[in-house]
Amino acid sequence: MDPAPDFLVELRPGDNLYTDSLVALDATSGRMLAYNQLVKHDFHDWDVSDSGAIFTSRAGRKLIDPPDTANGWLTAYHAESGREV
Repeated sequence: MDPAPDFLVELRPGDNLYTDSLVALDATSGRMLAYNQLVKHDFHDWDVSDSGAIFTSRAGRKLIDPPDTANGWLTAYHAESGREV
């Protein structure tokens, strides 16, 4: 989700937490397990473009390839811990 309004930095101070983020929830309780904000304080409209994918690496690690962002950054995260690889 992209914060609004776009391009008006003075109307949205701070990081705008949880927007443009990868969020992990416990499916049973709904409790938040982890989050990583892919684009902080997104006033350039570099929002997240898709849902990403969970996959197993050649080394056997379960990873999350987060959605592409319009800024072109690509980062992978451990599926269980949420930590950046």
